[in-house]
Amino acid sequence: MSVTNTKLLHVPYKGLGPAVVDLLAGQIQVVFDNLPSSAALIQGGKIRALAVAAPSRVKSMPDVPTYAEVGFPQLNTPSWFGLAAPAGVPEDILEKLNQGVKTVLSDPKVIASIDQQGAAPAYTSRKEFAEIIKRSNEVWKKVVEDIKFEKL
Repeated sequence: MSVTNTKLLHVPYKGLGPAVVDLLAGQIQVVFDNLPSSAALIQGGKIRALAVAAPSRVKSMPDVPTYAEVGFPQLNTPSWFGLAAPAGVPEDILEKLNQGVKTVLSDPKVIASIDQQGAAPAYTSRKEFAEIIKRSNEVWKKVVEDIKFEKL
């Protein structure tokens, strides 16, 4: 809203499933979603993707422009997915999990499957992932502070 100077009403949902159901039913007009959960609906023509928050167009949806291409380069901040564990999990267990993720994300079949859903699989170390989370939190904290949400 702050970048586009658009007025939207935030409707909180308990997950994207119910939000997408309401989008399909015409109860709401727009949803900001991650491609893996919406790719099949987009490819099936049930919903229309307006733009993707990615450095370049997504291979499986080459007709969908990036935010930069439609005039909003500052919105090209891709979502990320990762694994987290409760505090106190022993280091050796965390390292085994990390190596398992690295192995899975090296498998060409897994990469192709994830890529087909509009995501870009990439392995990061635990330290790198912690930095991604830290930077992301800093960016979104500033956005929330800058918006100065109006109370309903």
